Amino acid sequence: MLPERPDVKLLKPLADDTRLAVVLELLERPATQKELGAYFGLPSGSMSRHLRELEGAGIVGRERAHGEYRVLHPRQTRALIEAAAGLADEMAARHSATATRNARHIRKSGLSGGHLRDEEQRS
Repeated sequence: MLPERPDVKLLKPLADDTRLAVVLELLERPATQKELGAYFGLPSGSMSRHLRELEGAGIVGRERAHGEYRVLHPRQTRALIEAAAGLADEMAARHSATATRNARHIRKSGLSGGHLRDEEQRS
């Protein structure tokens, strides 16, 4: 088994919608586990688990045991999230353009849904 790379350790927790939303909220303002749980409508245990994952990756931290969580490297974390969002948008646009070209090609070739099914039934 390969050792976990530091970049994977950082990115993996951010791949979860809830944890990403928590980080985005903490980029706006520090908050306690209780405040975050109430804000996101999550039970204490669930919020604790999400925060432990983020804390273990070095993304968030707090100064005292029951204190407010904050993003430890806000500028870099924001840049990472914005870069990922930009790449996702670009990939979605490229996928959409490819799907549109494929649909046009299918229509031009006369293989639209009904014709294709008719051909398959004749075989």
